[in-house]
Amino acid sequence: MYYDYNCYIDMYHDDTCYIDMYLDYNCYIDMYHDYTYEINRYHVYKCYIDMYHDYNYYTDRYHDYNCYTGMYHDCNCYIDMVHDNSCYIDM
Repeated sequence: MYYDYNCYIDMYHDDTCYIDMYLDYNCYIDMYHDYTYEINRYHVYKCYIDMYHDYNYYTDRYHDYNCYTGMYHDCNCYIDMVHDNSCYIDM
């Protein structure tokens, strides 16, 4: 598990990657329009990034097997789900 000072990924379940957040909600993923933050690795084409921050995160949906955020700011987190059994932040 890798950490930076704005966001981190915590793995709670075998089939689900949960994104947690801290430091003034700088990095999180809103999936269900409530306060549940998760990405389902098997439905990455449905996930999106909803970021309330000075700079917007965005989800690139051009790749079927990759759901990631491209962010050029302090957080600079990159969520890579290319691998079947891994969901991690690459700093």
